[in-house]
Amino acid sequence: MTEKEKMLSGEVYSAIDAELLKELDKTAEALVEYNQISPSDHIGMTKKIKEILGQTGESVIIKQPFRCDYGWNISVGESFFSNF
Repeated sequence: MTEKEKMLSGEVYSAIDAELLKELDKTAEALVEYNQISPSDHIGMTKKIKEILGQTGESVIIKQPFRCDYGWNISVGESFFSNF
C-alpha cells in the first residue's frame, strides 16, 4: 500500500514520502501563481483555482491569499465564495 493510499484511508502514513512531497510542491507552485493574480482578474483567478481544486461549480471565488496542501481533495459547489 502506498503512503498516499494510507493517507486517503485514514491510516498512519509518512508525510515525507516522495510521491506526496511531489504533489505538495506542485500545489504550492500553483498557489504561488494563484495568489499573485490580480484580485480584479476574476477570470484568471477562476481558471487557476479550478486547476488546483478537485471539483468546483462554474462560479467560484476564493479570496487571496489561499493556502491548502493538495487541493485535489477539496470540492466546492456552485456560487462558492470564501473570504480570507
